[in-house]
Amino acid sequence: MRTFSGFTFMAYCHLLKAPYHKINQIISVDPVTSEHELTCQAEGYPEAEVIWTSSDQRVLSGKTTIANSEREEKLFNVTSTLRINTTANEIFYCTFRRSDFEENSTAELVIPEPSFKFPENKRTHLAILGIIPLLFVALTVIFCLKRDVRMMDVEKCGTQDMNSKKQNDIQFEET
Repeated sequence: MRTFSGFTFMAYCHLLKAPYHKINQIISVDPVTSEHELTCQAEGYPEAEVIWTSSDQRVLSGKTTIANSEREEKLFNVTSTLRINTTANEIFYCTFRRSDFEENSTAELVIPEPSFKFPENKRTHLAILGIIPLLFVALTVIFCLKRDVRMMDVEKCGTQDMNSKKQNDIQFEET
């Protein structure tokens, strides 16, 4: 193998300048502990360390793993995870810093608002399924009662009309 062939030299130079520009981000919540798990992953060269900071510039401690990329360029695949108790709309930053290089790559992660999710419990599902027919029966009873009240009002009006007709007949006879 030649040490100074054009191809080998270009490949070597390319590896010296492979910044961690495309940072993939994942935000998840542990259902047991309610901790947020923030993950940043990117590929580049040379090996980088990941620094986590909060919006108030505090440096936080994350867990970083480094593996060789499956790609032909043999880049480093760097993944870092931060587990933290936090609230919605808080902002965190993961910075990929390569030693001996001035250029760093940073991603901003904003904690989303919690979304409503039905508990994954069979009892809850059964309770919801039981409430639906119960509401249907209650609405049917209310509808029938209102209908009966209207019928009674009509019957009362009919009775009054009958009485008023008799009174009118009596009035006509007297005059």
